[in-house]
Amino acid sequence: TALLIATPAWCQTASCGPVVDLLVELDPSASMNVIHAEVYTTPDLLDEVPDRTELLGPIIGTYGMDFEPSLIVADADGLVTARLDFSFDRSEMAAAIATAT
Repeated sequence: TALLIATPAWCQTASCGPVVDLLVELDPSASMNVIHAEVYTTPDLLDEVPDRTELLGPIIGTYGMDFEPSLIVADADGLVTARLDFSFDRSEMAAAIATAT
């Protein structure tokens, strides 16, 4: 399983969109579950609230994150086998996902 935590339209680092694209471009024949976790519960309200933290999704609190993007890879038993944070390229992502098989 690959869990990508990113919010492409509102990313603090401007790398969320590219890493989402990288994940989509991976070999579609690969046998894995992919979960995209949006950072904000209602991103359409971001420009209307004075404090964006009130719109953070539960996954952010669960992982104690104050940054994005993050890719977390787990094997079939749920054991985390790799994690990439902030900025990573296609080869790093492929290598991380390969740890789950």
